[in-house]
Amino acid sequence: MGSKIIIMWDFENTQVPTNCDRSQLFSNITQALRNLGYTGEIVMKGFGNISNLPHETKLRETGIEITHVPSGKDASDKRILNAIYTWAFDDPPPCNILFITSDGDFMTATVTLKEAGYNLMVAHQSRIESKSGKLTPSKVMIQESPTAWHWPKLAFGGGPYKKP
Repeated sequence: MGSKIIIMWDFENTQVPTNCDRSQLFSNITQALRNLGYTGEIVMKGFGNISNLPHETKLRETGIEITHVPSGKDASDKRILNAIYTWAFDDPPPCNILFITSDGDFMTATVTLKEAGYNLMVAHQSRIESKSGKLTPSKVMIQESPTAWHWPKLAFGGGPYKKP
C-alpha cells in the first residue's frame, strides 16, 4: 500500500479533540495509517474558518496545510470538494483518500471517487459527539469506505472500528 494518501480535514465539523496535543496530531494520524500498512507519502489539508481553530500555528508547523475559508453556508464543503477533485485530477488511482468530517455533504464525492478506483477512508464524530445527535457522516460514506474511525480515536493514533 505504497500509494499516496491525501487527508481532507473539515476542521469546522471535526475539531481537534480535547487533551489532544496539536503538535502530535499529524504524527498520530500518520502512525495509525502506518499501522494499517500504508507506506505512501501522506499529505494532510485542513479547511475551515481559522478563527475556530485554536493553536492553528502548531498545526501548520507539523506539516498540515491549513486553508482559511470564511464562514458561510457550506463554504468549507465547497472548498474541500474543489480541492479533492483537483487533487484527483492530478493523482489518478491507485491513491488513498481519508475524509475527516462529520457531515454527509461528501457522500456523492465518496461514491464517485470509489467508482474511479480510489481507496476511501473516513473518520467522523460518533453519534454521541455530533451536535445534532444523528449518525454522521452519512451512512453511505461509511458504507463506501472500507476503513472508518471515530475521529477522536484517530486523532490519538488509534485503530479503526471498520477495516478491510
